[in-house]
Amino acid sequence: MGAKRIGMALFGVGLFVGSITAVTGLVYTSTAAACPPNRDPKYSLVGFDFQYFGVVYSDGCNVMMTSPGVGVGLLLVVAGVLVGGVGIARDALAEP
Repeated sequence: MGAKRIGMALFGVGLFVGSITAVTGLVYTSTAAACPPNRDPKYSLVGFDFQYFGVVYSDGCNVMMTSPGVGVGLLLVVAGVLVGGVGIARDALAEP
């Protein structure tokens, strides 16, 4: 099996795992800060926790982390893009 097919498989599995995990249980941990009433949340990406494989984000008051399946899915998607890109580059360089 070529690198492009392996990359597509990794990408698809990562997208499936991340999506299903996000739908079934998005927040893994969260802080419990009291936010002021009637405020608009301003969501921002804080980072990635490699210990628990969770994506960390904030709504302006609280810091939340997604469940580990979302992080694993994200890593599989990135690996799929990299492996597929290597396969595409190898095929492009092999053509006359």
